[in-house]
Amino acid sequence: MLTEKRVGEEWNKNWNGTRSSLCINDGKLYIFNALGTLFCLDEKTLDEVWKKDVVTGFDGRNLIFGMTENPLIVGEKIFLTPGGEKNNMIALNKNTGDLIWSSPGLGLQSTYCSPLYIGDQSVPMVVTWMAVLPVEGLPRDAYRDNVIIAFNAENGDMLWSQTLTSQNDINPNAPLYIDGMILSATGYRGGTWLHRLKDGGKAAELVWKNDEMDNQMHGIIKVGDYLYGSGHQASKNWFCLDWKTGETKYKVGGIAPCTVIFADGMLYCYSELGTMNLVKPNPEKFELVSSFKVTLGTNQHWAHPVIHNGVLYIRHGEALMAYKIK
Repeated sequence: MLTEKRVGEEWNKNWNGTRSSLCINDGKLYIFNALGTLFCLDEKTLDEVWKKDVVTGFDGRNLIFGMTENPLIVGEKIFLTPGGEKNNMIALNKNTGDLIWSSPGLGLQSTYCSPLYIGDQSVPMVVTWMAVLPVEGLPRDAYRDNVIIAFNAENGDMLWSQTLTSQNDINPNAPLYIDGMILSATGYRGGTWLHRLKDGGKAAELVWKNDEMDNQMHGIIKVGDYLYGSGHQASKNWFCLDWKTGETKYKVGGIAPCTVIFADGMLYCYSELGTMNLVKPNPEKFELVSSFKVTLGTNQHWAHPVIHNGVLYIRHGEALMAYKIK
C-alpha cells in the first residue's frame, strides 16, 4: 500500500528540489527541508509527531542555496546547526523536539555540511564545518575563513576549532574520521587537510595540507593508506593522495569532478561529464576498468550513486536508473 504525505513547502529560489536525506530512526522519519524546518513523522502512518523551525526559531540564517544538512541522531539527541551568534549548534530531543542544549560556538553560519559524531575519545563530540558571515562588498572569489569545529555532544561546549581558507563558504563534505584523524576537504581552491585529535579529543593539530585536491561535494574514499577523490577548481583532476603525508601520488583528467563510492574493492565514480566509471584503486597508477554514459535525465550529474543487493542506482534529475552489477 502506497502512503504519501505533503510535508511543508520546498525550496524554489534556485536549484529547485530537496536538499537533505531522509533519516529513519526508532520508527520515526526525520526530514529537514531547505527552508530550515525539521519534521518528525511516524514511519508507518506518516502522521506528524512534531516539527520545529530550526532557522528562525533559533535566530539562525538560511543560506544562498537553502539548508542542506542531514540530521544526525545519536541516542536520544538529534543534532543540527542553525548557525548564528546564539545557537551555532543545537541538540534536540528526538522524541519531542524539545531543546536539550544550545551552543553559541564562534557565532558562525552553517555551511551546507552534515555533522559527524565521534564517540571513541574521552569526550564524545560532534564535528562540522562552519563559516564566517558574508562581508558586504567582498568579491565572490576572495579568500575567506572556514572553520572545522567540534562540540561536546553531551552539553554543547565548544572543544576546539581549526580555521581553513577557500574562495567560498560552501563546505558540503562531511569530515571523515579514522583512528583519531579527521580529514576535511572543500572546493574553491581550499584543498584537503588532515588533523590529529589530541588530549582525548579536546584539541586538534594540523598534520598536513594538500592544496590541489579541492574536493567540493563529491566525497573522498580511503583505501589502505591512500585517498581517492577529485578536485573542483584548483585542479579538475582525479587524485590519489598518500594518507600519511598528503603527497599527491598522481592526478589524471577525464572523469573529474566526480562523486565516488566504494564497494567490493572497486571505486564507482559518477562524473559531472555524465559518465559512470569503474576504477580500480591503485596508488601507482590510474586504472579505469570500464565506463558508460548516463543518457537519461537532465541537468547536473551531482547525485551520489548507491549500491544495494548487487544493484547500482543512479539518479540524474528526475530519472532514476538501476543497473545490475552483481
